Amino acid sequence: MLYYSPTLRSKLQVELFDINPRGIAFSGNLIYKLDSNGQAVSRYRPDSLPYLICFNEEKERLRIVFAKKEQLCLCVENC
Repeated sequence: MLYYSPTLRSKLQVELFDINPRGIAFSGNLIYKLDSNGQAVSRYRPDSLPYLICFNEEKERLRIVFAKKEQLCLCVENC
């Protein structure tokens, strides 16, 4: 999967928020947070799920509905 890509990992820090209350813990090279109480959803307020939000340091620079894995290149500006 994409999170095993050394190139992608060197350019991105990925945080995954799982809002499924029955979500199964994930172990891998991304930051996985079980968000069954919806704190991340209320903080970032996505229009729909799944959603991709890209930051440059602390500043938001992209916010789109995440439909296909190729959209990740928009976060690293290599499209």
